[in-house]
Amino acid sequence: MTENLQVDGVQRYPPVARRCCLYLFMLGYHIFSDDDVIGNLSTHRRPMLCAGLCVSVLNTYLFLWCDQDTAAVMAANTLTRTLAEWLMLLAVTGLAKARFDRENTVTRYMVQRSFLFYILHYIWIVLFQYILYDSLGGNTALMFLLPLLPAYAATLISCEICIHIPVLYLLLGTKPAGRKSTSTQQGAKP
Repeated sequence: MTENLQVDGVQRYPPVARRCCLYLFMLGYHIFSDDDVIGNLSTHRRPMLCAGLCVSVLNTYLFLWCDQDTAAVMAANTLTRTLAEWLMLLAVTGLAKARFDRENTVTRYMVQRSFLFYILHYIWIVLFQYILYDSLGGNTALMFLLPLLPAYAATLISCEICIHIPVLYLLLGTKPAGRKSTSTQQGAKP
């Protein structure tokens, strides 16, 4: 039903698959914006993490060590991958709520720069991976881990530059330095 389409060597998905992904995204966005749901995830974080890890191990086994390219194995791999993604997403969200839902200087700083960080971090990660590719010899683990520190440092520097230059903060849709958002002002204690 969801056949893979190749157009000019690029993988394309049928409109039904694209609509399904959009519906799932919107449903997830709606569900994760509810504080009661996040509280329940925090309560059940450990079982979700255990289940997510077990399904991830099964997915890895199916992907790497099953030599059969039958439809059943491919369907099982897709099912376990999707289930692992959801369970781990729920578990990490619950863990983050339980462990990191605190307010301090660092979290207030990151809340003010989170949108810029989200926009800019990927550019720096890809750039540092490109720069380090030849020296790391294509080692996947090192290509993932080593660029993170310099990329995140460059991202934070870029965020600071962007909130101080009027043209950049207007183009990126952020507020200038020193100006609080309306949600921060409304939630402030008198």
